[in-house]
Amino acid sequence: MQTDIVLVVLFAAILHASWNAMMKVQGDRFMVITLMAFFMSMIGLPFIFYFGLPTPQLWPYVIASGVIHFIYKLMLINAYQHGDFGQVYPIARGGAPLLLLLASLLFLADVKFTNWEIIGSVTLTSGLLLLIFNRGFKSLLANGKGILFAIITAMAIASYTYVDSIGTRISGNALQYMAYFTFADGVPIFMYMLIKRKGSVIPAIKLNYKNGLITAGLSFLSYFLFLWATTHAPIALIASVRETSVIFAVLIGIIFLKEKLGIWKILAAITVLAGLVIMRI
Repeated sequence: MQTDIVLVVLFAAILHASWNAMMKVQGDRFMVITLMAFFMSMIGLPFIFYFGLPTPQLWPYVIASGVIHFIYKLMLINAYQHGDFGQVYPIARGGAPLLLLLASLLFLADVKFTNWEIIGSVTLTSGLLLLIFNRGFKSLLANGKGILFAIITAMAIASYTYVDSIGTRISGNALQYMAYFTFADGVPIFMYMLIKRKGSVIPAIKLNYKNGLITAGLSFLSYFLFLWATTHAPIALIASVRETSVIFAVLIGIIFLKEKLGIWKILAAITVLAGLVIMRI
């Protein structure tokens, strides 16, 4: 991959880590995730008026993206409810690029990787997965249900990443596809929240709308940059680099949330850095 594309995706990863760090310290994650998705759809709405409705060729990808993102959010929330954040997050984010790489190698014969790109991607992903041991092996065994939801979440992330990347390539314009995808993603989850929370909706929105707005802005820009990058390099490689957001989230936790460093975090960071270097050979 070209250096400028790597740098763009790394910047997207920093933005992604930033809104996830906000999610980590926020008590009502379901409400913040819902408001983030809804506000992202409001950001995308003016662009829908500008670009017009999706072409018939794009509709299947937009609809599939909305469905998969809805499932992803529900699985992620369940993973956080039943598992430890420090183990759920690395599995969900680190497992996705590995699944994408395997799928690309098995089913996409027209996508070519160098040996170094494959080794680098696997090394980088392995570094992310090392973080699941940060809380100890006993904690890992005790969070079986949360880890199961995290694995399903990783499958959902890999699925929507592929669908959105192909949709963006068909569209030919990352911003245009972002507008369609965010609307298909944000409106259904907001309607689900209105049904689920019923009488407590207004107080919950008042408490969480600021975080929802900030995370929406960060997430919109982050995902737009990621989708743009997928039009210039293999999806599996871009996904691997983007998930370095896990390491940036760890650094944010250490610097701003005063979390402990620990041997597993050090090993993970070194392994991820090695993966990035190998991918550039």
